[in-house]
Amino acid sequence: LLHFSASASETMAPFKMAFQDSACHSSLRWEVVAGGSASTSPAGSCSSPTDGSFTASPVGSSRSWHGSPCHPDGAGAEEFLTDELSAHVDELERLAERLDEQRRRYEMRRRHGSASRGRWSTRLAQLACEASRVALREASAEARELSLAAAECTRCGGGLREDADLKGTAGFEVALKAARDRLAEEIERGRALGLEKAELETAERERRKLHSAIQSLRGQIRVYCRVRPMSLKERAAGEAEVVSVHGGAAVELSGQSGGLFHFDAAFAPGTQEEVFAEAQDLIQSAMDGHNVSVLCYGQTGAGKTYTMYGSPEEPGLVLRMVGDLLRRAEGGRAHLAVSLVELHSNRISDLLADPPMGAAGDPARPSLSLGRRDAHSDEIRVVGAEERPLRTVLELGELMQLSTSRRAAASHALNDGSSRSHTLLTVRVVQPGAGASGGDVESRITFCDLGGSERLKRTEVAGEHAREAIEINRSLSALSDVIEAIVTKRRHVPYRNHKLTQMLQDALGGTAMTLLFVNCSPTRASAQETLMALKFASRAGRVSNA
Repeated sequence: LLHFSASASETMAPFKMAFQDSACHSSLRWEVVAGGSASTSPAGSCSSPTDGSFTASPVGSSRSWHGSPCHPDGAGAEEFLTDELSAHVDELERLAERLDEQRRRYEMRRRHGSASRGRWSTRLAQLACEASRVALREASAEARELSLAAAECTRCGGGLREDADLKGTAGFEVALKAARDRLAEEIERGRALGLEKAELETAERERRKLHSAIQSLRGQIRVYCRVRPMSLKERAAGEAEVVSVHGGAAVELSGQSGGLFHFDAAFAPGTQEEVFAEAQDLIQSAMDGHNVSVLCYGQTGAGKTYTMYGSPEEPGLVLRMVGDLLRRAEGGRAHLAVSLVELHSNRISDLLADPPMGAAGDPARPSLSLGRRDAHSDEIRVVGAEERPLRTVLELGELMQLSTSRRAAASHALNDGSSRSHTLLTVRVVQPGAGASGGDVESRITFCDLGGSERLKRTEVAGEHAREAIEINRSLSALSDVIEAIVTKRRHVPYRNHKLTQMLQDALGGTAMTLLFVNCSPTRASAQETLMALKFASRAGRVSNA
């Protein structure tokens, strides 16, 4: 409140006062000017006539109060200010009520919108599930029809590798793969949408049947040929190139004893990615419960180890296939374990176990034996071989480096560091609860890097190394007999002829899928070894020699 007094005989000096009502947090601001001439300000206005009276008005108000400075109590000022403050408080309360009403309406709209969104989300999810069911049924029906067609083709003795009407069979294979991939995508989509387990299992059975039909049409044993490029040393020595690849599936060996050999695929030399693409289907076979084997055959220096293990910059089949297997096993769908053994001079050694020291202070790796898995099984296992859990590709790479340093090797005329043994890297895959009755599904992938198949006189070795070469050729001959017996569907398969074929018994024949890579050298000096490798391949499957 304003309060001032002045003597009537005095001339009041000009003065200006301002205040703000902070109690109600409004912007009510007063300015009072007394004495002198009339004046105005942005915050308020007042005028002072010559008789000493004054006029004051609040900011933003059309009302004003007229008083006289001669009155000792400033009569009427208190009532005027109280009315103004009350009016502003009332206005603020009405504003607050409107804000509360708007807030309530907003909250109602928000809750209503959330409920509507929830209902629409539920409905959209239901529609997505229905669409997935329809697509799953259609893809399953298509897969069922193609599976029957593929089975009929197999019964009639046909196959995807027959030379006649190759374009037609290739188109049929493309249709089979497209149907399988579509069904696999619909299964994954249905699993993500939460479809019933029974629906997914029915579709999964159809996918497995179609995948098995594709593998059966392609052959239980698939044979690929890979021809390495000429080395700089060979070119500098003037070596002639006598091996060529035609059409991605035929290999020609020049010379009187040569010919044209047809394969499932041929690479000259092809990239590691292209080679892996041909073997990738076998990973799904392993996830479906089938045993799988990958073998590399050929003379020393033909590229077997590069195809199997590769290099740090270009990984081979082992790292690529196991990496894909680990990706498919994510989320606890499967557990992997690895073992790595060597067959050297008909003696089995564990490359993962730390060998005890011998009497001379050198590592003495004990010899392991073969035995049945259990009393009720015909599966052959290496008794006492160490098996390690496998979780990452990096772990596998470290184990491979360890085994390479422990593998038997020797120098001869063809290679300064030739491996003188066969190595078998086995990855065991266990899928908990994936069986039809809720049991576990177990399968194995075996990678076999075979010893060099060259003739003894070309190695120019003697003594112990000569006996090693003889033993390698004996084991390869036994392997050739087993593969031929499987392909020709003989009643008796001679697995017992050698330890190598006994170790591979579960990986060859039965429902197992086998991929055989025949690695060749392109030089004329190696033409005889190349011919032997191509003839070995001709016995390994439905491969024709023209």
